[in-house]
Amino acid sequence: MMEGDDPYEPNNKFDEAYDLRDYECKWLSKIHGLAVQGDDDWYMIDVTPGFQNLTVNLKFNPSGGYIQVDLYRLWDRHSLDWNPIGSNYSMTGDDKIDIICPYIDPGIYMIQVRGDCTGLEYDLWWDDERTDNRPDDNYEENDDRMTAYDLSFHEREDLWSINDLAIQNDTDWYKIQVNSGFEHLFVLVMYDYQEGAIGIEIYNWFSSKALTSNFTMKDNEYISYDLPSNGTYYIRIFGDHSGNIYNLRWETWPPYTEEMIPGYDIFILLGAVFGVVVLFTLKWKRSKNHL
Repeated sequence: MMEGDDPYEPNNKFDEAYDLRDYECKWLSKIHGLAVQGDDDWYMIDVTPGFQNLTVNLKFNPSGGYIQVDLYRLWDRHSLDWNPIGSNYSMTGDDKIDIICPYIDPGIYMIQVRGDCTGLEYDLWWDDERTDNRPDDNYEENDDRMTAYDLSFHEREDLWSINDLAIQNDTDWYKIQVNSGFEHLFVLVMYDYQEGAIGIEIYNWFSSKALTSNFTMKDNEYISYDLPSNGTYYIRIFGDHSGNIYNLRWETWPPYTEEMIPGYDIFILLGAVFGVVVLFTLKWKRSKNHL
């Protein structure tokens, strides 16, 4: 057994949390092996809009000591205080938190695992479950460019705040307007891959070929791309047609080059994309250029 360390270290503080957002419904033992409670351990997960039921499971051998699991969300958006919203400590070694998350508060949540720091091994699992099963959304019919839903006056707004969440039952099109001097486009689609894959493509008004796309088969797709000019563009959302719920957000910035951001390792404000205001270092996902 490892003494006080594991493949998920260092994750002793919330700002060092190990990222489990792409490991929904997967035990730690199937990722990099069991974790070790030699000190406090933090993990980061995300709750998808429309997925209000969140479950966290933790298993360990209680004969070797005790472990407690706590769940946090952002409480004060200015001071970045995290507030506990769920906790479980049992003597059985099978701890479980099962809560209903507020509809207006999707985004980043933190799991803290703490105990008597004896080096006890444990396993951890999480899942958020879809609770919104509407047959269709309020943006239909938007199945092609001619019927695209116009988001031109909704830059930096989430779909759920405009006309509720969207549903990927078929291909969905959205129209945007890019102003001169702001040709760098950022598009985020927030969704749960476990409920069906979703991808993004960007088109101009006349071409039948996508300018760029992203389809990684993971939670939450986004595109960051310098457009060739200002003007009208279209966002095409495609996928498994599984009825999966998604949120969409777009915004534009002045153009920049790769040299300005070495390695595309940048700080982004998650308040703009996940509904919380806290900075984390994320790996910028390069969009796939189809030109």
